[in-house]
Formats: sequence, C-alpha cells, structure tokens
Amino acid sequence: MNTTKMSLTTSTRARGSGCTPATSTPTPATSTATPTARESTRPARTSPTADRGVLGDVMGFRPSATLGREVFAIAINIVIVLAVAIAVQPPVLACVVGGVIVAVILAARLAAGFATEGYAEQLKGGR
Repeated sequence: MNTTKMSLTTSTRARGSGCTPATSTPTPATSTATPTARESTRPARTSPTADRGVLGDVMGFRPSATLGREVFAIAINIVIVLAVAIAVQPPVLACVVGGVIVAVILAARLAAGFATEGYAEQLKGGR
C-alpha cells in the first residue's frame, strides 16, 4: 500500500477542499522596487467608468459614451417603466406623475450627453 498517496488523500479531506494536495509549492518572492520588462510595457489602466457596459448605461445617472448607446438606454428605461406600471397598475395620476419624472430624468441625461459627450459631433459624423 502506498502511504504517500494515502497521507495526501487524508490530509486533503481534513482540509475540506478535495481539490488540491496537501503539499504546496513555494511562491517566488517578487521585488516591488523595479518593474520588469513585461510590467513596463502594459498599457495604463483606464478609468472603471470609461466603458461601463449596457447595464451601467441603463441604470446610471451619467450619459452614455455614444448617442446610440444613450438612445438604447432610454428605450430600455421606458420599457422597464411600462412593465412596472402594467404589473403594479397604479392609479392614472400616479402613472402620469411617474412618467413625467422619468421623462425629465431621461431628457436631462440626453441634454447632458449633448453637452459633455459630444453627441452633436456624432450626429455630424465627427467622432
């Protein structure tokens, strides 16, 4: 009987993982003083909000990076509001007030996009 295999199996079960053997490989020590050639050629990280994705465009308060994404986000927001209104069936006055509030927020986002993201240039084909 192989006692090495048995001890690895026993110690693995004792730890509860079941995936790794009981032996570990030492990790090499890395120096933080000077970057290696590979590290120095990496591009700088961009801002986490530079491309926040579709979900961030739909749920965010800031305008999207492009006009097309902003129009898509507005359409999805309208669909979500309509789905909630159909599911909840509030009084007509509440639907009108809620619709106006959502319309003002979406219009403000679109206006901010024209002011800050250059949507007008995109319409002209500039960007």
